Amino acid sequence: MTSIFHLKDIPVCDQRTINNQYYSEMLEHKVKLAIRSKRRGLLSKGVILQHDNARPHTAQLTRDKLQELGWEVLPHPAYSPDLAPSDFYLFGPLKDALREKRFANS
Repeated sequence: MTSIFHLKDIPVCDQRTINNQYYSEMLEHKVKLAIRSKRRGLLSKGVILQHDNARPHTAQLTRDKLQELGWEVLPHPAYSPDLAPSDFYLFGPLKDALREKRFANS
C-alpha cells in the first residue's frame, strides 16, 4: 500500500536553527516515530522521503542517517515550482474561500 504522509503535525523545533545535526535527529526521533504511530507497517515496506534541497537536507550527515534508516529520497530539482507549498496551503484554501463570490469592478 502506498501512502502519502504529511508531517505538518510534528513540532519541528523550539526557536532554534535547524542544522544537519538537528535535522538528522528529527528524522530518527520525530519523523520515524510519527510514521510508526500513524502508518503502522509503513517503515518495513520502505519510506520515500521528499524534502527540498536546503543544506540540512543534503548534508552528508543527513544522507548517512537516511541510508541508516533505509529511506529513499525522492529527488527535488533546484528551484522547482512543482511542489510549491503555496499550491497546497495557499491557493487551495483561497480558491475554496472565494468560490461563488461575486466582485464588482471598480
